[in-house]
Amino acid sequence: MAFPDSRPDSNNRSDTGSDFSVGTSGLGGTFASVGSTTQRRGKYAKNSRARRVAFWIAAIVSLLLLLTTLLIGHRVRQSMRRVNRTSIETIRNANVAAMEIWLEGRAADAAASMSDARIQASARRILEDTSKEAPTAHRGAATKSSEHMAGLNAAGLNAAGYDAKDFFGWCLFDANGKVAASSHSKMIGMVLPLATDTKDRIDRSEATVTRPFTCPISLEDYGRFATPDRPLMLAISPISQGITSLGGFALMIDPLNRFCELLQTAQIGESCETIAVDGNGLFITRSRFESHFVATGAIDASTSVLNLHARVPESAKLVTEGDETEPSLFPLTEAADQATRGATGSNLSGYQDYRGKNVIGTWYWVPQYGFAVVTKIDYDEAYGPMRVLRNSFALLLGVVLMTSLGLFAMAAIIRRFTSAQNPARRLGQYELKGTLDIGGAGKVYLARHESLQRDVAIKVLEFDAVNPHSFSRFEREVQLTAKLRHPNTVEVYDFGQTEEGTFFYVMQYVQGISLASLIERYGRQSPHRVIHILQQVCWSLVEAHDRGMVHRDIKPGNILLSSQPGVYDLVKVLDFGLVRDLSHDSVQLTQFASITGTPSYMSPEAVRDASTADQRSDIYSLGAVGYHLLCGVPVFSGENAADTCAKQLHEIPVSPQQRLKDLNTSTGQGVAPESVLPQDLVELLMLCLEKDPQQRPSSMSDFAERLARCSDACDWTSAKARDWWEKVATLELESPRDVAGDFADNGDPQPSL
Repeated sequence: MAFPDSRPDSNNRSDTGSDFSVGTSGLGGTFASVGSTTQRRGKYAKNSRARRVAFWIAAIVSLLLLLTTLLIGHRVRQSMRRVNRTSIETIRNANVAAMEIWLEGRAADAAASMSDARIQASARRILEDTSKEAPTAHRGAATKSSEHMAGLNAAGLNAAGYDAKDFFGWCLFDANGKVAASSHSKMIGMVLPLATDTKDRIDRSEATVTRPFTCPISLEDYGRFATPDRPLMLAISPISQGITSLGGFALMIDPLNRFCELLQTAQIGESCETIAVDGNGLFITRSRFESHFVATGAIDASTSVLNLHARVPESAKLVTEGDETEPSLFPLTEAADQATRGATGSNLSGYQDYRGKNVIGTWYWVPQYGFAVVTKIDYDEAYGPMRVLRNSFALLLGVVLMTSLGLFAMAAIIRRFTSAQNPARRLGQYELKGTLDIGGAGKVYLARHESLQRDVAIKVLEFDAVNPHSFSRFEREVQLTAKLRHPNTVEVYDFGQTEEGTFFYVMQYVQGISLASLIERYGRQSPHRVIHILQQVCWSLVEAHDRGMVHRDIKPGNILLSSQPGVYDLVKVLDFGLVRDLSHDSVQLTQFASITGTPSYMSPEAVRDASTADQRSDIYSLGAVGYHLLCGVPVFSGENAADTCAKQLHEIPVSPQQRLKDLNTSTGQGVAPESVLPQDLVELLMLCLEKDPQQRPSSMSDFAERLARCSDACDWTSAKARDWWEKVATLELESPRDVAGDFADNGDPQPSL
C-alpha cells in the first residue's frame, strides 16, 4: 500500500513503478488443483513443457540412482542394527534377571536368619538396651548386652552356616544405622551409610539388599577387608516393635565376589561388557577394563567398584595418562544419564562411554534396588562388517552424485534458455509485474488480469518451497479468508495451481498504509480517530468470530488504513493465516499454532498456551493496538520476545494517561492539553487488557458497542478524514518496497513467535 512519505527518498521505488503497495494475509486454506491456463500462447506453453521435461528427467534419473544405492546400504545397515540390538538387549536382560534373582535370594537369607524366635528376642533386647544409652555410651551398652550377644551366638549366627553362601559376617544396627553388635567387633559403634531408599524399605519392614558402599574400617579377620575403604554390601532383615522400626539385622556380603561375577559371565567379543552404576553414575560392579585404569593411574585403587564413574572424559588423557580433574565435573554418559532417570532404552547410533570410546549400548533401571544395568560394545567392533560395505557404497554414491549434478546442470541450462525466451512470468491469466514482498513461506507479487486489466496482489507458494507444513498454512489461509465477506476484511478473488506445481491465490490490491507505519511516521493518533479505526476492526472480527474463527495475530502490521473514492480511513484486516478455526482445528495445525503470535499484542493466555486462545484473546490484542495508537508506544516492550512475553504474563499495564505523562516527563515537556485522554476510552482499553479473560468485554460486538458510547465516538468525521488524506497526499508517495514489510507474515517490527 502506498502512503505519502515525508522522507524525500525516491530511490526505493518498486520495479513495478506503482505508487502503492499491497496488504497480504498469512498462510493456510484448501485447494482444488486447477489446471493451468490452456489459453497461453503456444510459445510460452512450449517453453514451459521443455523446462518441466528437463527438470523431471534429471530428477527421476538422479532419484532412481540414489534410491538404488541408498536402499541397499540402508537394508544392510538396518539388518546389522537389528542383530546388534537383539544381541546386547538379550545379554542385558539375562544379566538383570540373574542379578534380581541373586539379590532376592540374599534378602531371603537375611529374613530366614531372623526367623528363629531366640534370635529375634536377643536382637530386640540389644537394640532396646542400646536406645536407652547416650550415644557416647553406645559401646558400653553393647558390653552390658553381652548376655544377649551370647543368645545370638547360641542361635548359631557365628557358626559357618550363614557364610556358606555369600556372607562373611553379620551385624545388628539401630534405627539410626549405628552398629550395636557384630561378628566383627571393630564394626560396633560404626554408623552404616544406608541410602534413603534402603531406610524406607527397612521402615516398611521389607527385607532388602543394599548397593555396595565403602567400609571405612579394616577387618583383619577377613582377608580382603584387612585394609579400609573396601566395598561392602548388606542383606538386611528389618527388626520392629509393633509399627516402630528398631533397626535391622544384616548379613555382610563382599560385592567383589559373586555380585560382580554375575555381570562378567556373558561377555562377547573384545569390548562387550555389562556394568551396574548407582544413581550418581558411580560403578558398583567391576569394569572389564579395570586393569587398564589401574595401570594408567586413572583410579588410585585396586578395583573400579566405587572408584570409577560412568562419565564422558574431557579428553583421552583421562583414560591413557590419568587426570586430576574431579570426575563429577564431566557429564554422564548417555546410557548412565538416561538409566539414572529411570529410563529403559538403547542407542545403536553411537555415544561416548566412560573410556571416551564410541559405543552402542542398552540400559535398564532396576527400581527395587536403585541402580542401573548397562550393556555396551564398541561401535567399531559392532559394525565392523559394515566397514567394507560402507566404503564401497561411499564410492558408488560419489559416482551417483556426480551424475546427478551433471543432469541438474543440463536442466538448469535448459531452464535458463527457455526463461530467456519468456522473461515475463505468468500465472494463468495474470501477468506478474513485480515483487511486492517476500514472506516466511511465500512471495507477494503485483499482477494484472489479462482480460480485465485490473491490478491485483498474488501470493505464491513456489513449487520448490512446498512441504506439508507450508502447504497446510497456505491452504488454510485461502479457505478461511475466502469465507469472510465483511468490507473491512481483505477480499480473495481466486486461487489455483499451475502445471509447474506453483500454488497461488489472488487478493484485492488495496491502496493504503498499515497502522504500524502510521504510528512510525505520524506518531500517536487522536482519541476520536482511534475509536473510528477500532470500531471497523471490531466489525471485521465480529464476522470471523461468528464463524468460529480466532485471528490470534491482531497487530498494527496486520491492519491496513486506506482511502477509497468517497470513503476515507477505510480499515482492512489482514493475515488470516494464523487463524484458529474452533469448529475443526486439525491436530497438526494446532500444534504449529501453539507457538505463534506477536509478543507485544499477545494475551496472557495465548502466551501460556496458544491452543487455548479464544475470541477474548483477540479483544486483548485489539485493546493493545488501541493503546499503541493512543500513546504511540506499545503496552509492553522488552529486550527480546521472551522478555515481552514475561511482562504480558506478570506486569499490570500502565494507564494510557499515565504513560503519556511519563513520556512527556522523559522528554522534558509538560502535559499538553491535547495529551489529556477521555476517561471512558482509557477505562475501556484497560478493561480489554485485563489478565483475566472473564473481566474483558464479553464479545467483539460488545467492544464495538462500548466504543460507540464513548464521548469522542462521533468526532472523527468524514471531512476530517478527507482533510488528513489530502494533506498527506501532497507529500512524496512512499515506495512500495518501503511498506511491503508491513504486510509480510512477520512484517511487524515486533517479531512473531
